[in-house]
Amino acid sequence: MAYAAEKGIAIRIEADRHRYRPELTPKRPRISPGSPVPKGGAMSDPILQFEDVSMRCPGSITTLSGISLTVHKGEIAALPGANGAGKTTLLNAALNLLPAGRGRITFRGEDVTRKCPDDPIRKGLVPVPEGRRMFRSLTIEENLIAGGIGAGLHQAEIRRGLDPVYDVFLRLRARRQSRAGLTSGGEQQRAAIGRGLMANPLGFLPDQPSIGLAPLVEAEIFATLARLNRETGLTILVAEQNSSGALKQALHAVVIGNGRPTLAGLAADLASREACEACPGGAAPVSRPPGQARRQAASVPATGDPQNLPDRGAHAQFRMTAARQRLLWTDQARERAECPIYPAVASLVLRP
Repeated sequence: MAYAAEKGIAIRIEADRHRYRPELTPKRPRISPGSPVPKGGAMSDPILQFEDVSMRCPGSITTLSGISLTVHKGEIAALPGANGAGKTTLLNAALNLLPAGRGRITFRGEDVTRKCPDDPIRKGLVPVPEGRRMFRSLTIEENLIAGGIGAGLHQAEIRRGLDPVYDVFLRLRARRQSRAGLTSGGEQQRAAIGRGLMANPLGFLPDQPSIGLAPLVEAEIFATLARLNRETGLTILVAEQNSSGALKQALHAVVIGNGRPTLAGLAADLASREACEACPGGAAPVSRPPGQARRQAASVPATGDPQNLPDRGAHAQFRMTAARQRLLWTDQARERAECPIYPAVASLVLRP
């Protein structure tokens, strides 16, 4: 509570209980392309450490056993592994979303297993969840703003953080007023990474960033992560089933198979070994049909597309009437209003 006086009149000013308190949110460098990496030697200080981490689910099912990994400041580390190997479980344990039964996980020297799940995020350990997890009824820009709100940033910081993200992903700037649920998988993945960047990460944890993406978009995502690491010194620990894409950009890696470390070492050495792709439960290469089979599959008309239907008169059954369209708009507005984070982001959205 504060008081002020003007022209002899006492004016009572009640501070907003949701005001920004800098003592609770430490300042972190803003991620922006082109900024130099801080001097002092990157990859020198351990920023994230897993020490003999083991986890057991109810029913005596061991999900992780003896995982040890050290991620140094300013480097990219990889967690290749097959589907169900335990990669997502390990990242969730780093955020204390799942309790580690044994071992120790530290971020910047602090044991995260004794913290609330939101505490590591507010201190700079930011995840990019598997499957993107977008608010489908909100726009791309509103989803980006949600990342800054989740990290406890001030409104001015959130507004300043939008342009650097749009500079990293130029396509998002053109699609920023589009509903996230109506965008492509590649655009949603870019927005998910941008939402994480809005939180000013010190440690970045992308989980399966290439899942469900076309090869060109997949290559762009990995190249963007490498550029962020190279230009800003962002520390990245990426969990990825596609071993070739992850190991190409990483410095070192730990291959996980059936919850256990099967291989560990420099990423360049692991990428050159066929055992990395052939080990039981390890990282498997992405299987794609030959080029001719892909072209033949692409030439087959989609039966659900009215343009490819043999009977052009059947177009009427695909035509949306005005009444159905109004009903769809009503449902979208209701879904948007019921989104729990919409009231928080509505006042921060920058209109064109």
